[in-house]
Amino acid sequence: MNANNTVFKEAVADLAAAAEARDSVKAPFKLATCGWVVGPLPDRSLFDKVLSSAYSAITSIDMHVGNTPVDPAYMKISKHDKWAIPWMEDDPGLTAPELWVNRTLEHMEDAKKYRCNGLLGIHWRTEQTSPQIAAMAQKSWNFSLTSEEFWTTWSMEEFGIFGPSSVFMKIDSFDLPRPVTWSGGPGGFHADGGQVVVSQS
Repeated sequence: MNANNTVFKEAVADLAAAAEARDSVKAPFKLATCGWVVGPLPDRSLFDKVLSSAYSAITSIDMHVGNTPVDPAYMKISKHDKWAIPWMEDDPGLTAPELWVNRTLEHMEDAKKYRCNGLLGIHWRTEQTSPQIAAMAQKSWNFSLTSEEFWTTWSMEEFGIFGPSSVFMKIDSFDLPRPVTWSGGPGGFHADGGQVVVSQS
């Protein structure tokens, strides 16, 4: 997708129409963009240039379900607020544990470096993603927080001992086994027996 693509031009027209509709009914809220990318190539910050102040913020979820760093194009956005949206988990892995504390903290640091003034975490489950959600909340108040510090405190609170923190640090932000991957809509579960280890005593 690039700025000369008809689809992009139609998207800009649709966004302008949405702003006009909001104004016509005197809606009390502002608007924001969101998509898989901040904007089209070759200039990802193009929405910042073409959208009016009716749009409060330019946002996007991090690419490749969170496996790509925050887009540096945020640095070039100057006319609108800018919100980064890191993935607390990705939907193909909803059948398995996902621990992304370290990656979440790194994306927060990138967002600050690119002068983002908003941050949202995308997720489906809550209990299963509570470590990275808690880490995001804590780093918002203590930006020097590291994943090691988080896991040390978390392990003490959950288990009453510090020992397990080293285990979680070793598996944090790595691809954990996924015996089943979800894709392609309802019922689209794909098993992978190679991801399962059977222990015999």
